[in-house]
Amino acid sequence: MTSDIIFFIGLGVFNILFIVYRYFVYPRQVIKVILQRAKETTGYSDEEVVTSFTDEKIKLYKVATGNTTWLDYGAIVRFADMGGLYVLYTKGNQFVLVDKAQLAQRQQNEAFIGFLKNKCSDLKI
Repeated sequence: MTSDIIFFIGLGVFNILFIVYRYFVYPRQVIKVILQRAKETTGYSDEEVVTSFTDEKIKLYKVATGNTTWLDYGAIVRFADMGGLYVLYTKGNQFVLVDKAQLAQRQQNEAFIGFLKNKCSDLKI
C-alpha cells in the first residue's frame, strides 16, 4: 500500500516537472536554437524585425534585407510570455517576437493582449 502511494506521488511529481519543461523551458531553448541558426545562415549578428499590428494583418519588416512579410491574425494560435518578450506562435510552428519594452506601461501590455484575443480567433494564452 505504501509503495503504491509513493509510486503515484513520484508519478505526479514527474508529470508536473514534464509540464513545466514542455511549456516553459523547451520553447525558450527552441527559440534560442532558431535564432542561432538564423545568425549562422544569414551572417547577421542581430535580426532586427520591426513588427506592426494593423487592423487586418501583422506586418513584419526585416531591416537588414528590406523585406516585408504580412501575417494573418488567423495564423496565430498561441501566445507566450517569455520574460522580456511576447512570443506569438503560428499554426506552422513559426513565431513572432514582440519586445515588451516597446509596450512600456502595464495598460499597454493589457491592451495588446486584449487586442490579440479579439483578432486571433484560435489564440491560446
